[in-house]
Amino acid sequence: MFLRINFLLFFVVGLCCVGICVEGSDLEDIISGGIIVDLREPTFSDGIFSTEKGGVITGENIRIQAQKIWYTRKVIDGDSIVSVVAEGDVMVDYNRQLFVGTKLEYNFVTQRGIIYEGRTSMDPWFLGGDKIELLPDGSFSIKKAFISTSINVNSEWQLSASGVRIKNRHIISAKSVKLRFLKLPIFWLPSFNADMRTLFDSPVKYRVRWGGGQGPRANIRYRAYARDDFRLFLVADYSLRRGWGGGFDTLYESEENKSSFFTKNYVARDRIEKTNRYRFDGVYSRTLPGDTFIDASYDRLSDNEMASDYHDKEFELSTAGLTQVSVWHRNPSWIASGLCRLRVNTFQTIKQELPTVEMSLRPIRYNTLGAIVDSRVRASYIDMEYADGLSGDFEDINSVRLSVDSSIYRPFSYRNALTITPGVGVVGVCYSNSPTHDAKTVGMLKSWLEATTLFSKIYSGNILHTAEPYMRYSYYTSPTIGIEKHYLFDANDAFTKLNIMRVGVRNEIFGKDSDGGISKDLFVDIYGYSFFSAHAFDRTVPKLYGDAIWMVRPDLAFSVKTIWNNDKKNLDRVNVAVDWTWDEDFAAGVEYRSRGRYDWLKADRTNFALETYKEERELLSEFSDKNTTILTKMYYRFAHNWVCSIHSRHTRDRLLENDINEYRINVITLLRINWEVAMSYLHREDEKRVSLRVALPQAKPKSKGDPTTSRMRLL
Repeated sequence: MFLRINFLLFFVVGLCCVGICVEGSDLEDIISGGIIVDLREPTFSDGIFSTEKGGVITGENIRIQAQKIWYTRKVIDGDSIVSVVAEGDVMVDYNRQLFVGTKLEYNFVTQRGIIYEGRTSMDPWFLGGDKIELLPDGSFSIKKAFISTSINVNSEWQLSASGVRIKNRHIISAKSVKLRFLKLPIFWLPSFNADMRTLFDSPVKYRVRWGGGQGPRANIRYRAYARDDFRLFLVADYSLRRGWGGGFDTLYESEENKSSFFTKNYVARDRIEKTNRYRFDGVYSRTLPGDTFIDASYDRLSDNEMASDYHDKEFELSTAGLTQVSVWHRNPSWIASGLCRLRVNTFQTIKQELPTVEMSLRPIRYNTLGAIVDSRVRASYIDMEYADGLSGDFEDINSVRLSVDSSIYRPFSYRNALTITPGVGVVGVCYSNSPTHDAKTVGMLKSWLEATTLFSKIYSGNILHTAEPYMRYSYYTSPTIGIEKHYLFDANDAFTKLNIMRVGVRNEIFGKDSDGGISKDLFVDIYGYSFFSAHAFDRTVPKLYGDAIWMVRPDLAFSVKTIWNNDKKNLDRVNVAVDWTWDEDFAAGVEYRSRGRYDWLKADRTNFALETYKEERELLSEFSDKNTTILTKMYYRFAHNWVCSIHSRHTRDRLLENDINEYRINVITLLRINWEVAMSYLHREDEKRVSLRVALPQAKPKSKGDPTTSRMRLL
């Protein structure tokens, strides 16, 4: 029978039985000690309560449970002894951290204790060692420690250390750290510091892949050091064809999130080409007092193929980044920025800006006229460096470039229903150098007229429909000199006469969602451009545009983008996309894209300088984007801890290139040691690749059917 005995009653009875006398003050100390002893069939001898039938002892910030317990409370030579020894199925809750072990020794006076063969966990980590020492400040240390994601002592992988200290329930410091995988030593470090909360991103990641012209390749990434604001990773890999490579990555983020610095540093010995190959890449940002922002980046590579050979991902090849520093400052009266861009890789074509300085004045409103003046100035020294070995006749060009863009406009409102805004301005650019090796100045006048109005109506009390007719007419005069007489560094130098008008109507429907908020259920924008001096068009209104997004439900959406060519009486562009999330286990999306032969390759689809300057026959031979593409994506969790995702791209009907059929299949699962295993197959036109990645999941795993599982949002 489990006899629950109040500590004070049992203590008094025990004293009577053994004939021990206790002073009144000692009895008060015992009662006020805040320790509750709950033992099964206890015995008492010489100030020691003991049992082998099990019990629980609770004190300040500690709870002890075990099969065998010896609780001591007495005074020897004026020193108070309040301690406990426990054995057999020992479980200790110390400062909300749970421990288990074979034996416990704990001193309530010093608030120190030792758990032998102790174990504890910090999801998803399991920690243990020969001895776990409980310390008065709530921290604990482990002798001959191990860290793993497996509950088993002898797991497939472990971090072992001669000593580990855990502070604040998540800060770990370790000495003489060894990483073991399948009983094989991988790394050794003299010390290791980390935040256990960030370690869910895994201290070690493994990846094995096959394909891409490199044969089998294995990669390991190890978190060597981590604290709240800084992390260091060691990287090593081996390619059967190319050989060994390695390096380190660093991540720094200040506690206030005002500065960050990320770097990647990688060196490899390519035994095919018998050369050393490298990539040093970094990104820096900082926010200074007074609304000043600094951004910097660098990317130094040994050769043009380095980025794609070692850092490719999905269907797109990795390319070299930019090396530049930019500074941006905001003032109540103006905004200023500076940019310095350098070419550090000779295989890149870079517009070096050494430097560029720009200032935008705050728009000034003249109350007497109601007019607003907006001005912007920019000064640059531009050095256009073309890639070494580039085929064709390319000559590096450079020039000082000074530009001014100033406008004045005045909005007029009629009964708050119609707003008309006319405006005029001037654009001027000075070049210190030109194709004829002398200075050139280009000037243009611009003018525009905008008109907008808005209609709205409420239906059924909870549906709002708005219709916004709008119009913008823009006119740019012919530049003072032709485009062939000055350098053309980018689209900002493409000065040409433009006479264009956009007319359209935007329709939007808003409704109430299930949470009582406002949602945009439908958006439709129908508009057209009228060109009055474009060489590539026969009609005044050559193209009509339509954009629409329909949120059928929160988990189902349709979108459409179309361009009707009124000159050729066909569709230049059709984009139709459907995104659907069925539940937390399944989501899919498909997009159909069609481009006609009169749809041009342009970075900015609303910039019509190309059509205005070029004839149609020139555009067809150089800029036609004719193709038909189908994109698909699918996510499916088909079993407990098993996920499959598929992405594909299929392109055909290209004028000068072959058809494309590419896809990627990922299968992800969790091992019993709580590691995530991702298996991938990538099929591209020029290669096929198989890869295997092993790491801890980026977020805590959730089971199939868990209602708290985040849905894959494709919308």
